[in-house]
Amino acid sequence: MPRRSKCTKKLVAEVVAKVERGVPADSAAQIAGIGLSTYYEWMEKGGRGIEPYAGFRKAAARARAVAEASLLERVRGGDEKGESFGQAKAALEILSRGWPKRWSTQVRMQLADELGRFLDVAKRVCSPEDYCRILEELASEDGGATAAGDPGDHVVATH
Repeated sequence: MPRRSKCTKKLVAEVVAKVERGVPADSAAQIAGIGLSTYYEWMEKGGRGIEPYAGFRKAAARARAVAEASLLERVRGGDEKGESFGQAKAALEILSRGWPKRWSTQVRMQLADELGRFLDVAKRVCSPEDYCRILEELASEDGGATAAGDPGDHVVATH
């Protein structure tokens, strides 16, 4: 008889509650008594749609989104909700570390530097007409993604 999974509704709820408060999911699982290798195994199984791990993975992803939204509310609220700017700034720092692709100014600066290097090379090797087309596509609202047939994920973070 196969061993019963430790991935119970009670354990999932315990992990989710911590993740919603901003604890990284792998740390929340460890606090709940789930080893790190077990956590990653469950996430992998969940990615393949195996229950109850798929439910665990989905709940952890949702909880992470709740945590992000909560932090964003704190940043946007700032002093409006009676919080000091220090707390809002701390929330922004947590966002930039937990979700660097969306919130980290360092990542954006790196992307801007890489784009600048690309444009320098393109200006040297492309004809003036091709270079202008590249600039026009980059300046377009969608960066030329729909013209290339790839709608992509155009989430714009404002803060």
